[in-house]
Amino acid sequence: MPQFNPMRVLDVGLAHEFAGREDSAPKDLESQPIIATMTLAGEEVPLHRFSSFVPTPATEGQVDELPFLAGQGVGLVHEVASVTAIIERMMTEAASALFALQPR
Repeated sequence: MPQFNPMRVLDVGLAHEFAGREDSAPKDLESQPIIATMTLAGEEVPLHRFSSFVPTPATEGQVDELPFLAGQGVGLVHEVASVTAIIERMMTEAASALFALQPR
């Protein structure tokens, strides 16, 4: 698991199984079986056991083995989009907001 990415997760699945003994979790994810796949930015991504990827609606497989985030912002995540798509959406929304502010 990435050392740079601590997460608050629900106490289920692997999180429950390894609670209190996180150091014994495998470090080499490639040696772990593929338990699910997800579509990320149009690409099919295999997810190994102990992956830190959070399941999305585009995830298939043993999603109960993946981490389920438990922080306040979790409910605000509805999709995984490319940076290009996010910037384009932000620009479109900003243009609409600015247009709405113009005097008529």
